[in-house]
Amino acid sequence: MHLAYTDLNGFWGAKEVAILEEYGLIDIFNGEKFEPKKPVTREEMAYITARYLEGMEVDVAQVSKNNSFTDKNQMRQETVEAIGLLQHLGILNGTNGKFNPKGNLTRAEVSKILTLTLMLVSEEE
Repeated sequence: MHLAYTDLNGFWGAKEVAILEEYGLIDIFNGEKFEPKKPVTREEMAYITARYLEGMEVDVAQVSKNNSFTDKNQMRQETVEAIGLLQHLGILNGTNGKFNPKGNLTRAEVSKILTLTLMLVSEEE
């Protein structure tokens, strides 16, 4: 098991991180450190979810990636289209036109995102 991250030696979830890394799902966490205890941001989760849909070969070619959130300028460049895609798929939304990309997700929000994503994947099968 090869890990690119230098801070996972002895970490209980190192195997799972390696699997996600192998699938290219967590490229958003670039750098030497994974920081396993750091919360995930809304934009990071959007990126991972979009990469998962691509990996599951969900046909999203006709879905708009136009991101209409008013705080788009606060998003990391690599997350803008992923957030737009998930916005148009109805998997995630914001509040008052803003997405709050740097905000952390609650467990309820993660549950909603994963459930809607899994439902979309099962429709494609």
